[in-house]
Amino acid sequence: MKRALVFLIGVACTLAVPAQGSAQSEGTVVPNDTCETAFELAPPFSDPSDAANATPDMDVSCNQSATQTNFGVWYHYSPIEDGILDISDSSPADVVFALFEGADCASLSEVECFDLENGTNWSVTGGTEYWILIGTWGSTAPTGPFNINFSGPVPVELLAFSVE
Repeated sequence: MKRALVFLIGVACTLAVPAQGSAQSEGTVVPNDTCETAFELAPPFSDPSDAANATPDMDVSCNQSATQTNFGVWYHYSPIEDGILDISDSSPADVVFALFEGADCASLSEVECFDLENGTNWSVTGGTEYWILIGTWGSTAPTGPFNINFSGPVPVELLAFSVE
């Protein structure tokens, strides 16, 4: 039996021009706009956030020629066991997903980065603190839903038997 935890992350689409250090368009502040305010991923997880007002974030390794990640929103996850974190999206925007490790936002180390077209998956280690940055390198905010699934090892059930 395979165990799977499903996280759904959705953000609405708005066209905006990025501005370093300020909201990218008028409107409501995005609650998970910074690493320090990252949403905790706890199964089941659904986030209907609108990232159009998210501020720019750090540049990441798969961000092509950009110097920042636009419309960045943050999530935090610490799996209780080793497994696979699978991320897919249906956004027409050029979405960038970056996975970081670190005890807190001041000690982040980029582990993986993908400029997604169809999705990706990462091996994760139980008890490790992971931070996920989702954004774009372009001027269009990402739209969801983003699907984030965690699958752990298949539990083994021991059966008692005897030989006669």
